[in-house]
Amino acid sequence: MQIEITIPEYFKIKHYKALAHIKSLDETEQMVHTISVITNTEASEVMKWSLPSVIDVYKLINDMISQQEQSFHPVIEWNGVLYGYRSMGKMTLGEYIDIDNLSKDVDKNLNNILALLYRPITSKKIDEGKFIYKSTIKAMKYEVENVFDYYELEEYDPIKRKADAPKFDEFPIDIALGAMAFFLDTKAVLLSNSQIYSLKSQEMEIKEMMKTQPKRKQRLLNTTAGFLLSTNLLKPISYQSQAILQ
Repeated sequence: MQIEITIPEYFKIKHYKALAHIKSLDETEQMVHTISVITNTEASEVMKWSLPSVIDVYKLINDMISQQEQSFHPVIEWNGVLYGYRSMGKMTLGEYIDIDNLSKDVDKNLNNILALLYRPITSKKIDEGKFIYKSTIKAMKYEVENVFDYYELEEYDPIKRKADAPKFDEFPIDIALGAMAFFLDTKAVLLSNSQIYSLKSQEMEIKEMMKTQPKRKQRLLNTTAGFLLSTNLLKPISYQSQAILQ
């Protein structure tokens, strides 16, 4: 029996949400559910496959999932639109309250969180000489230039965020988890200073975070403008949802 399946080009938030409670299933149910979710194949159809085929496909998918790593990008092109990450240093109180409440149940609200954190860029200066010069000089000193000062985002609207949230089910999960980790790291630093919210600049937040943990420092150097070739800010990473590709 020949089996034809389609593996998505990248794993998405909807996959993450669908597999969030998989550990409550037994081993066979986990295999069937994972294959069904990732390949968009009905579970009843998977049940008709031979056992060796199920095991082979499950192993292929499991290996791909295990290779996924958090990857934070302040700027990303997704479905032809340039999105920017909303740093805590630029958040309004309303934005912070909303994301703080949503973060109480990340598995349920991840698409809503991403609709708040990543919004269309309305203007940018990332490709201008001033940013390139300052970031290059700072990179030589193992410092980072504050990329968040070099673009502006669409104004936050909680009603629009709720309307946009469903489409973020298609958002790449490695970028989503990287953004969530960056947000939580920033929040942890601010709370450690006994402040629920701070109007300090993002550059100061980054410097404080770099002092706390070597891993945080490495992540920031690799994912902010410290190294342009690493972050690809001039040519941001680009994703196209599979539905649109079809």
